Amino acid sequence: MKLFCLIGAASAASFLQNIDMNPEDASYNLKLGAFLKAMGVDVNTDAFFAEDNPTNGGISRTQSGELDLRALKQLKILVSSQMSQELKDRAQTTGSGFGLYCYYGCHCLTDDDHINEEYGLVGGKPIDNIDKTCQQMGTCYRCLQDKYKDENGETTCKPETTKYRFSFFEDGTIDCSKNKPGCKLDLCLCDKEFAETVATHENEWMPENHVTRGGFNRFEQCKVAPKGISGGSYETCCGMDDFPNVGIKKTNHNKCCGPYGFNSDSQTCCNTYDGGYTVLNGNQVC
Repeated sequence: MKLFCLIGAASAASFLQNIDMNPEDASYNLKLGAFLKAMGVDVNTDAFFAEDNPTNGGISRTQSGELDLRALKQLKILVSSQMSQELKDRAQTTGSGFGLYCYYGCHCLTDDDHINEEYGLVGGKPIDNIDKTCQQMGTCYRCLQDKYKDENGETTCKPETTKYRFSFFEDGTIDCSKNKPGCKLDLCLCDKEFAETVATHENEWMPENHVTRGGFNRFEQCKVAPKGISGGSYETCCGMDDFPNVGIKKTNHNKCCGPYGFNSDSQTCCNTYDGGYTVLNGNQVC
């Protein structure tokens, strides 16, 4: 397999287009290693890839001595595949660039690996579109775990540890279609939505909005609305059959409208045009 070093994320993705990245295949290490190298990522030294390894620094190795890339969380791979070199240059970072979205704003990132009480827990009003995208990722992960609960109320679908198949289309966008319907497909779609959407807003990235890079203070700037003001607490999700288009249904909502919960006594919902939804009537305007 010929390598093209430092060719840019989208180009690297198109370079490996339609190649099935399946963690269960023996060739996964080779293919993923080529892909990461094409993006200029050294998994031995890149902090946000090496931290996936349980053995304190550097990715663990297989019996043959090769790097075992199955330990890498796929969210990091997908996010890195969509990030532009322009953003990394502007942020003065190298490698994967994944750290630019760790501890950014009030909601980045909302997976278990990036929740740190010292930096302030996620919550409050998003500060920009990057932050909104992180908030929606948290919703997607929460709904995912709710959808796949067993009879004991425990989730059988853990976003941080579930492995799925992925590939790339010619334009560099992510293809999740090789996963069978179920947890792996839904998780891949959640990660795809986040990686591709946050890339469209990367021009909004500002160092001063980053907790560790710019001193952003979540305790002061991410105020959570007082209980009762936000329209009820979380109850379940809407849109469970249409991942990643899911949303929160609160305790004061008695119906779903696409990914939105609403109360039929006051109504609302919206989002017409080509995608659907509507409802309206009532005192709220979309």
